[in-house]
Amino acid sequence: MPKFSEHFRLGLTQAELDFVDVELNTDTQLYICPYAIQIRDDDWSATCGDLIRSFFSEVLNQLRADNRRRVDHLLGHLREPNETRLGQSQGRPRGAGVGDDRAALLAGALVRSRAYQTGLLEDISEAELFIHGVGRDTISDLTTNIIRGALAEYTRQ
Repeated sequence: MPKFSEHFRLGLTQAELDFVDVELNTDTQLYICPYAIQIRDDDWSATCGDLIRSFFSEVLNQLRADNRRRVDHLLGHLREPNETRLGQSQGRPRGAGVGDDRAALLAGALVRSRAYQTGLLEDISEAELFIHGVGRDTISDLTTNIIRGALAEYTRQ
Protein backbone atom coordinates (compact mmCIF):
# COMPACT_ATOMS: atom_id res chain seq x y z
CA MET A 1 0.00 0.00 0.00
CA PRO A 2 1.47 3.35 -0.97
CA LYS A 3 2.09 5.96 1.67
CA PHE A 4 1.47 9.67 1.20
CA SER A 5 5.20 10.43 0.81
CA GLU A 6 5.61 7.70 -1.81
CA HIS A 7 2.57 8.75 -3.83
CA PHE A 8 3.76 12.36 -3.98
CA ARG A 9 7.42 11.32 -4.41
CA LEU A 10 8.62 13.41 -1.47
CA GLY A 11 11.78 11.32 -1.06
CA LEU A 12 11.64 11.60 2.74
CA THR A 13 11.29 9.03 5.51
CA GLN A 14 8.79 9.28 8.36
CA ALA A 15 11.60 10.56 10.60
CA GLU A 16 12.18 13.45 8.20
CA LEU A 17 8.51 14.43 7.93
CA ASP A 18 6.60 16.65 10.34
CA PHE A 19 3.34 14.76 9.73
CA VAL A 20 2.22 11.15 9.88
CA ASP A 21 3.00 9.38 6.61
CA VAL A 22 -0.35 7.61 6.31
CA GLU A 23 -1.22 4.71 4.05
CA LEU A 24 -3.47 5.94 1.25
CA ASN A 25 -5.70 2.86 0.99
CA THR A 26 -6.63 2.29 4.64
CA ASP A 27 -6.91 4.06 7.97
CA THR A 28 -3.93 4.41 10.29
CA GLN A 29 -5.01 3.81 13.88
CA LEU A 30 -3.90 7.20 15.13
CA TYR A 31 -6.10 10.05 16.29
CA ILE A 32 -6.10 13.83 16.46
CA CYS A 33 -6.35 14.88 20.11
CA PRO A 34 -7.74 18.35 20.86
CA TYR A 35 -5.90 18.42 24.19
CA ALA A 36 -2.55 17.71 22.50
CA ILE A 37 -3.22 20.56 20.07
CA GLN A 38 -4.12 22.96 22.89
CA ILE A 39 -0.92 22.36 24.89
CA ARG A 40 1.48 22.89 21.99
CA ASP A 41 3.05 26.33 21.66
CA ASP A 42 3.51 26.75 17.90
CA ASP A 43 1.47 29.12 15.71
CA TRP A 44 -0.33 26.39 13.77
CA SER A 45 -1.49 24.64 16.94
CA ALA A 46 -2.59 27.99 18.40
CA THR A 47 -4.73 28.60 15.31
CA CYS A 48 -6.25 25.12 15.58
CA GLY A 49 -6.80 25.56 19.32
CA ASP A 50 -8.67 28.80 18.62
CA LEU A 51 -10.87 27.00 16.08
CA ILE A 52 -11.67 24.23 18.55
CA ARG A 53 -12.48 26.63 21.40
CA SER A 54 -14.57 28.81 19.11
CA PHE A 55 -16.58 25.84 17.85
CA PHE A 56 -17.35 24.48 21.30
CA SER A 57 -18.09 27.93 22.68
CA GLU A 58 -20.69 28.30 19.95
CA VAL A 59 -22.14 24.86 20.75
CA LEU A 60 -22.34 25.71 24.46
CA ASN A 61 -23.90 29.11 23.73
CA GLN A 62 -26.54 27.51 21.52
CA LEU A 63 -27.24 24.83 24.14
CA ARG A 64 -27.74 27.54 26.77
CA ALA A 65 -30.06 29.40 24.38
CA ASP A 66 -31.97 26.13 23.87
CA ASN A 67 -31.43 26.43 20.12
CA ARG A 68 -31.55 22.70 19.39
CA ARG A 69 -31.77 23.23 15.65
CA ARG A 70 -28.42 25.06 15.60
CA VAL A 71 -26.85 22.51 17.99
CA ASP A 72 -28.05 19.65 15.81
CA HIS A 73 -26.61 21.42 12.76
CA LEU A 74 -23.25 22.01 14.44
CA LEU A 75 -22.85 18.51 15.87
CA GLY A 76 -24.84 16.45 13.40
CA HIS A 77 -22.79 17.14 10.29
CA LEU A 78 -19.42 16.04 11.58
CA ARG A 79 -18.92 12.84 9.61
CA GLU A 80 -15.62 10.99 9.53
CA PRO A 81 -13.16 12.83 7.30
CA ASN A 82 -11.87 9.97 5.16
CA GLU A 83 -9.22 12.12 3.51
CA THR A 84 -7.00 12.08 6.64
CA ARG A 85 -6.79 8.27 6.67
CA LEU A 86 -6.80 8.32 10.48
CA GLY A 87 -9.15 6.15 12.50
CA GLN A 88 -10.38 2.62 12.80
CA SER A 89 -11.89 1.63 9.46
CA GLN A 90 -10.72 -1.72 8.15
CA GLY A 91 -9.89 -1.73 4.45
CA ARG A 92 -11.14 1.30 2.54
CA PRO A 93 -11.90 4.19 4.98
CA ARG A 94 -15.64 4.53 5.53
CA GLY A 95 -16.22 5.59 9.13
CA ALA A 96 -19.28 7.25 10.57
CA GLY A 97 -17.81 10.02 12.70
CA VAL A 98 -20.32 11.95 14.78
CA GLY A 99 -23.69 11.00 13.35
CA ASP A 100 -27.11 12.10 14.57
CA ASP A 101 -27.26 9.60 17.46
CA ARG A 102 -23.80 10.43 18.76
CA ALA A 103 -24.43 14.14 18.22
CA ALA A 104 -27.44 13.93 20.54
CA LEU A 105 -25.39 12.01 23.12
CA LEU A 106 -22.58 14.56 22.88
CA ALA A 107 -25.02 17.48 23.23
CA GLY A 108 -26.54 15.85 26.31
CA ALA A 109 -23.12 15.28 27.85
CA LEU A 110 -22.15 18.88 27.16
CA VAL A 111 -25.31 20.12 28.92
CA ARG A 112 -24.31 18.04 31.95
CA SER A 113 -20.68 19.19 31.78
CA ARG A 114 -18.88 21.61 34.04
CA ALA A 115 -18.07 23.70 30.95
CA TYR A 116 -21.79 24.23 30.38
CA GLN A 117 -22.41 25.23 33.98
CA THR A 118 -19.39 27.50 34.44
CA GLY A 119 -19.00 28.82 30.92
CA LEU A 120 -15.31 27.84 31.01
CA LEU A 121 -14.32 25.61 28.15
CA GLU A 122 -11.05 23.92 29.03
CA ASP A 123 -10.78 20.36 27.83
CA ILE A 124 -13.56 19.11 25.61
CA SER A 125 -11.78 15.79 25.08
CA GLU A 126 -12.99 14.72 28.54
CA ALA A 127 -16.43 14.27 26.98
CA GLU A 128 -15.38 10.84 25.72
CA LEU A 129 -15.14 9.66 29.32
CA PHE A 130 -18.82 10.27 29.90
CA ILE A 131 -20.52 9.12 26.72
CA HIS A 132 -20.88 5.48 25.81
CA GLY A 133 -19.94 5.06 22.16
CA VAL A 134 -17.96 8.30 21.94
CA GLY A 135 -14.25 7.61 22.25
CA ARG A 136 -10.97 8.82 20.87
CA ASP A 137 -11.89 7.99 17.26
CA THR A 138 -15.08 10.05 17.42
CA ILE A 139 -13.35 12.93 19.24
CA SER A 140 -10.63 12.80 16.58
CA ASP A 141 -13.23 12.91 13.79
CA LEU A 142 -14.95 15.84 15.45
CA THR A 143 -11.66 17.70 15.93
CA THR A 144 -10.55 16.98 12.38
CA ASN A 145 -13.75 18.48 11.00
CA ILE A 146 -13.33 21.59 13.14
CA ILE A 147 -9.74 22.16 11.96
CA ARG A 148 -10.24 20.82 8.43
CA GLY A 149 -9.39 24.14 6.78
CA ALA A 150 -6.15 24.46 8.74
CA LEU A 151 -5.23 20.86 7.86
CA ALA A 152 -5.92 21.49 4.18
CA GLU A 153 -3.75 24.63 4.21
CA TYR A 154 -0.97 22.75 6.00
CA THR A 155 -1.13 19.95 3.42
CA ARG A 156 -1.09 22.46 0.56
CA GLN A 157 2.05 24.10 1.97
